[in-house]
Amino acid sequence: MAVTFDTRPTAIGDMIMVTGKYEANDTTIDLSGFFGPNSVEFFSITPTATLATTTVELSIEETPTAVTATYPDTFQLVDATCIVTLYGGTAAGGSQEPGNFMAIGRRGL
Repeated sequence: MAVTFDTRPTAIGDMIMVTGKYEANDTTIDLSGFFGPNSVEFFSITPTATLATTTVELSIEETPTAVTATYPDTFQLVDATCIVTLYGGTAAGGSQEPGNFMAIGRRGL
């Protein structure tokens, strides 16, 4: 479980683009070494494995029914700290699958 950053961020004027990889069960990506507070303009993740499925139980007309659903990994960026929290499906236990990420923003000091 380790987040790895590509060794050469791409400069775009006064902005940079940082890319890298995260592993399954990683919970955070800390971008504070690259960006200043409140300066991340864009962030995305792309899982690289088959989407995990989660079995959930729904009550339809008061009859419980088990359904297998696909819940992709999601994230939340706290821009003031430049820390991304990874969520897997419905749980907050980290990503379900490995993947790639990309962030674009203003350079840190």
